[in-house]
Amino acid sequence: MQVKLLNFTPLWVCSNAIRTCWQSFERGDCGGAKDLALIDRVGNQLKHSSTLEHLYYNFYISGISRALLQELARHRLASLSVKSTRYTLKELRGEGSFAQGDFENAARYIV
Repeated sequence: MQVKLLNFTPLWVCSNAIRTCWQSFERGDCGGAKDLALIDRVGNQLKHSSTLEHLYYNFYISGISRALLQELARHRLASLSVKSTRYTLKELRGEGSFAQGDFENAARYIV
């Protein structure tokens, strides 16, 4: 499996969202130690996890199984964009039929 971080939200965005509730922007330090402590206190310790929804991370993940992909989709952990089945089937069109026990050939297509 390969994972590459493509993009992420700066932490100051989350701390500003939290500070909006109290209009306490002057207490912030642009994602520094004060803001990190605020995010931890409000989002984690006080369990106001909705404030953490201002943070987004985008990853490119390759080399996972279809079963893992299905579990990720089922639990709605992320918004997923995957290679179209239509294109995958076009790639397989030129391949011969799989015979029972032909696992070596099939293993090349496990994603």
